[in-house]
Amino acid sequence: MVRRVMVDEEGVEMRVRINDMKEMVKEAVGNSGSSQESLEGLVKFILSR
Repeated sequence: MVRRVMVDEEGVEMRVRINDMKEMVKEAVGNSGSSQESLEGLVKFILSR
């Protein structure tokens, strides 16, 4: 498995997909990201009670 990830062509594809996912996560948890907005909405809902 390590060889597949580190050496084989399949590993290259996996690293590309992982980097793409990493960027998506950065956007989601960053300022104005979907996770940030959801958390702010939850806090506002809780505080409005």
